[in-house]
Amino acid sequence: MTEHDSHPPGGSNPGSVSLGCGTLILIAIIVAMFSGSSRVSSLESKVSRMRNTISSMDRELSQLNRKIDRLIELVEKK
Repeated sequence: MTEHDSHPPGGSNPGSVSLGCGTLILIAIIVAMFSGSSRVSSLESKVSRMRNTISSMDRELSQLNRKIDRLIELVEKK
């Protein structure tokens, strides 16, 4: 038996696995789903922090508006 005869046809090595295109696409989709979950979680966390910041800014803006209204009343009384 020659070295050329020791390998199966198709050029693959003994013990190797041949995957079809559909299988590779399926594996890629599964990997993308699981690798993307950490990014989604990270985005959800960032959005939550942004909402808290916006709420805080909204409260501060309301306080400033009330102070401006009081100042306007004081100026108009003079």
